[in-house]
Amino acid sequence: MKIIDTKEWQERVDFEGSVGITGSHDWHAEEMVPVISDHQLYAKRAPLTFWRSDRATAERFQRLAAQWRAETSFVSNPEIIHMNFAYQQIIGLGPAAVRHILEDLATRGGHWFWALEAIVGENKAEGASSIRAAREAWLAWGREAGFIR
Repeated sequence: MKIIDTKEWQERVDFEGSVGITGSHDWHAEEMVPVISDHQLYAKRAPLTFWRSDRATAERFQRLAAQWRAETSFVSNPEIIHMNFAYQQIIGLGPAAVRHILEDLATRGGHWFWALEAIVGENKAEGASSIRAAREAWLAWGREAGFIR
């Protein structure tokens, strides 16, 4: 059995939606079974436009957002607001939650920038001089990307 290193394996499977391995370890090419020692798998993101939300996701988002608001409405510490379990579960919904987050941001405002950046993988409001400017930057991006109207 030939063992290839991480770089060679990554070159073989480097395409959108593939799964990669972080760290240095061996990969059994013939069996496609990783040999991992204390390293984590990571999933490369497919383009966000490929992700669509369904009714179940919308309902789950609404339930989690209501729970998050109830649990953090009187909290001023951003770390506590962002580390709330319901908020983290919303981030865990991944790209399917982006439309719902943007819609909520447009109608209610709120601390959604952290979740959006975590899901999208970049800050679409970088350099914004105020919360209003950041909100408008994210909403403009959401319209351009087709998530909201």
